[in-house]
Amino acid sequence: MTALVGMDDESKNAKGEYTVTFYGDGEVINAFDGLKGGDHALPVEVNVEGVLKLKIEFRANDGDAYVLVAEPKLFQ
Repeated sequence: MTALVGMDDESKNAKGEYTVTFYGDGEVINAFDGLKGGDHALPVEVNVEGVLKLKIEFRANDGDAYVLVAEPKLFQ
């Protein structure tokens, strides 16, 4: 799976750092740390081969913000 992860434009002034973690069937597949307000979206690639249940978790170390996964694409 490919996607872009980053902060929503409404969160461009957010002060904290944020993490997006992808879980496949309860196990961490990949995590992207250090997302900050005002940064460009980060292109990511996550191997979801054989995954039956995908969970995406957003965590903040300070405050609230809108973190997003944009343009997700699955390839077979």
